[in-house]
Amino acid sequence: MDQKKVESIIWKVNIVLGVIFIGVLAMFFVRKNQVANAAKESETTQTVSQTAAQTGGETAGETGKETTGQTAVSDASQTTGSTEAGTEASAQTQSGTNTAANDTQTADVQETDTTHETVIGDAASIVTGEPVTVTATGSQTVGDDWLFVQGNRIVDSTGKPVWLTGINWFGYNTGTNTFDGLWNSDLRVSVKGIADHGFNLIRVPISTELLLQWKSGVYPQANFNQATNDYLVGMNSLEIFDYFLSLCEQHGLKVMLDVHCAKTNAAGHNQPMWYDGDITEAKFIEGWTWVAQRYANNDTIIAFDLENEPHGKPYENPRAIWNNSTDPNNWKYVAEKTAAAIFEKNPNVLIMIEGLEIYPKDLATNSDYHSTDEKDYYFS
Repeated sequence: MDQKKVESIIWKVNIVLGVIFIGVLAMFFVRKNQVANAAKESETTQTVSQTAAQTGGETAGETGKETTGQTAVSDASQTTGSTEAGTEASAQTQSGTNTAANDTQTADVQETDTTHETVIGDAASIVTGEPVTVTATGSQTVGDDWLFVQGNRIVDSTGKPVWLTGINWFGYNTGTNTFDGLWNSDLRVSVKGIADHGFNLIRVPISTELLLQWKSGVYPQANFNQATNDYLVGMNSLEIFDYFLSLCEQHGLKVMLDVHCAKTNAAGHNQPMWYDGDITEAKFIEGWTWVAQRYANNDTIIAFDLENEPHGKPYENPRAIWNNSTDPNNWKYVAEKTAAAIFEKNPNVLIMIEGLEIYPKDLATNSDYHSTDEKDYYFS
């Protein structure tokens, strides 16, 4: 080969190698800066310690004197994470951006040392077809690990901002009747692994059907690897859930319970509404109030996500709507009613209310969602 051609090839190869080297070096410094910035941000914003006394709470909907509709809407930023625990690791970071679901007034918080006392409302009516009204006759002395909402932030009992950084671990909604992945992984190791990865919250999807079964003393069989999780053998599905809560407390993790579907079904999230067949609105509320009462004194469960992604397109029936009506498919009305019933059993828990798939662009002409034209709606 011609000497000049050889030199030309070597020269080009050197240029390529040089570019690659510079790129790798640049990526190294970028990553180094990202890690440093993340560590700095974590030091200044991560106020939730990985201990059993980690967080504490109340929602924007819990506060307020003479308040109508004591619920809170959460805008949660979502990221993606993974663990070695074999769990679904769709990480959800709750930034604490909450707005009132109806016209609420923030109550004045009276401080005595580090204990807050806030006047909250008692539900005056949760009857189907009647507006939800609230009167300021209840009181709450907040302690333990319950959380508060101040403005658009979630804070602990001392007023420090709290970041809830968690994963979603399904199974109680699918028919597994415990956590998916336990046919391969150890529950104890998994929970510890989640905490060791820096998470402080686990969102647990469940079905209304299973809650009502537990309430009536029926415990569908939990499916798991009995060799790997031999210590769970002999426990029913509810006892395993309670054992899981004890592990979370041990490792400083909090739990958000999420009704993912009405019926127990791995594809139940495709059902747009909180009701389905014999799981009526009344049964939906019954399931939640049973949970609220059972765990009223357990601050490991700090939040209830009332319903996963109520949805439906303009031309579909049923579809979830959001307005001031008492229509059975009005998620705003049902969420307020459900939250009021929950607060009668547990005034401390955070209430998370997810938004809808559609919302009218022009409320003056389409607040009742009569249009079936997609152009008349915003989509989420």
